[in-house]
Amino acid sequence: MESETEKKPLTVEEAKKVICPYALFEGKTFGEMLETEAGYRQLQWFANEYRGSDFKMKEAAQLLLESCEQKAA
Repeated sequence: MESETEKKPLTVEEAKKVICPYALFEGKTFGEMLETEAGYRQLQWFANEYRGSDFKMKEAAQLLLESCEQKAA
């Protein structure tokens, strides 16, 4: 049985709706960022290097990158 403190994992669709709050991609969704090489590289940074307090951004970036890799395989 799931407790109240356990959060449901993000879906790919939810991850695409996460808004980037930083720099070049400020205000863009992660889904929009996936459409450009620079955006993809920024998502890789969020997935691997981001150390901020918004764990949802890191989780969303990791999920989207995994999803892309699975489609490419």
